[in-house]
Amino acid sequence: MSVRLKNRLSFKQARLAVLIAISLGLLFGAVQIAFDFKNEQTRVDTSILQFLSTVHQSASQAAYGLEETLAKRVLSGLFQNKSIVRAEISLDLGGHIATADRTSSVKSEHIILDLIFPDEQKPYSMDLFVEGHADPVGALTVWIHTPLAYEDFFDRMGLTLLLGLVRSIILAVLLMVAFYFQLTKRLVQITNMVSAIDPKTPKEAHIDVPLPEHRDELGVLSAVFNEYISNQESHLTELTKSEERRRHSEQRFKVFAESSSDWFWETDTEGRITWASDAVAAKSGRSFDDIKNKTREEISGILMSENDWRPYRTAMENREDIKNFEYFYVGMDGSVRSAEVNGKPVFNDAGEYLGYQGTASNITERIQAGKNLQAALAEAKEANKAKSEFLATMSHEFRTPLNAILGFADILSNQYFGPIDNKYKEYADDIYSSGEHLLKLVNDILDLSTIEAGKQSLAKDKLSTEEVVRECVRIVSEKAYSSGIDLITEVPKDLPPLFADKRAYKQILLNLLSNAVKFTPQSGRVTVSAKASKRNTTLKIADTGRGIPANKLPKLTDPFTRADNNPYLAEQGWGLGLAITKSLIDLHEGKLDIKSKVGKGTTVTVTLPNGAS
Repeated sequence: MSVRLKNRLSFKQARLAVLIAISLGLLFGAVQIAFDFKNEQTRVDTSILQFLSTVHQSASQAAYGLEETLAKRVLSGLFQNKSIVRAEISLDLGGHIATADRTSSVKSEHIILDLIFPDEQKPYSMDLFVEGHADPVGALTVWIHTPLAYEDFFDRMGLTLLLGLVRSIILAVLLMVAFYFQLTKRLVQITNMVSAIDPKTPKEAHIDVPLPEHRDELGVLSAVFNEYISNQESHLTELTKSEERRRHSEQRFKVFAESSSDWFWETDTEGRITWASDAVAAKSGRSFDDIKNKTREEISGILMSENDWRPYRTAMENREDIKNFEYFYVGMDGSVRSAEVNGKPVFNDAGEYLGYQGTASNITERIQAGKNLQAALAEAKEANKAKSEFLATMSHEFRTPLNAILGFADILSNQYFGPIDNKYKEYADDIYSSGEHLLKLVNDILDLSTIEAGKQSLAKDKLSTEEVVRECVRIVSEKAYSSGIDLITEVPKDLPPLFADKRAYKQILLNLLSNAVKFTPQSGRVTVSAKASKRNTTLKIADTGRGIPANKLPKLTDPFTRADNNPYLAEQGWGLGLAITKSLIDLHEGKLDIKSKVGKGTTVTVTLPNGAS
């Protein structure tokens, strides 16, 4: 078994050594270059200033005596330094006596230097003095071309880096040869021996191993391998026994699967059935060959919609457990059947998703029983609806004669008997009062029957709880104040809007407020408070009335509760206010909670969901 050159350890080790050597060489070289460059800058500055000192006397004489010819000779002599490209002698009184410039004739051959020194010219200046004068008579200024000044330095640095690179290449070749003879060659020999081993007869394989005192890492590797081979035969024996135990476990699983009321299944990563226990045909009505490599959606066909399959697909996409998922399919006899499946995702040791495993049950009979129960419930619901419609019809029939009775009683009281016949006027007023009470009862029955029959529609809109409470409190406030009852509101103005039917919401609050005021004694207190969360608005009506016994609370919202079970009805006999209130809250998908203690009062809590839904 041959190994390609680029995959050999000698080549990899040599390559790694070269990379390390080059990286370290570049790092140390960069540090050295930076240090040398700093010294070179100092050297250049010093040499230029020293060079200017050699012509200081002549330049001072030219400036003092205004000798233009001498000044030009001085500047011309400065150009003996190849890095100086411009020079001038200026006077202390202003202006200059001579200038020289050879910038246009200077060209740099190093592009890199041009990048390093974008400002190509650097000035150096020296004051000029003559004997007998304390103040300078002028100044000598020169400009050097920086790329030319550092050209020799960078040539030396480039040669140094090139030699370092050549040194690294030579080192790589030597290392490759050394690694080959010390490591790769011996590993190739070991690899060839290992490749020739027959797993069925491992004891025939053997690698020559040097004596312990001469062993290196490869020698130890060879000795360990020989020891492994010597133990391989016992491992094979153990594997044979393990295989027998596995077959026994499979047989046991098969017995359990066949005796179970369910069948077992497996799917691949796409949800296609790859295996099912033998019980699948008898218990599901479909053979394994018929469902093999099919998804459950394909098996079900058109019996279920895309929305029905969403929980099943979501679980598989998220690699979650499948729990009690039901689906329909057609059996081999043509009948529609139903199955319930449960499963878990399966992963290998590397964490790769392999599919699902689980169980399935035939729940056709259970589904049919459930359908029969649903039919019975629907029948009962229809009967209740018919009863509610009957009550609504009777309520309409009662309202017409009641309105007539009220009208005639009003005529008798106010027009016929007049103020003289007080006795008969009281009789007429009693007739009107009783008829008005009976008409309210009929209207309550009509409202309740309309809700129960499902004919009550809600015109939902955004409502301000604070405004609705204020309107309802204003309606009952006269009754409260005349009875000496404090009516307190604690409703913030900044509550979020409530999405509800305003007429229904007002009816709920008026029913509850009226009850609280009616059964709160004089000098008592009724408090209306509200708060809101992100999801709900909660309204509380708390009174300091006589309270309700705990055993009476469950019957309060029963529409046919007698007065002995409902303290709110003590003076009225029958009453439907709380029943209507509860039905209206249910229409809004809200909650009604009543808490009370005898002698302490009653607190009614209404919770309605927020949001336009």
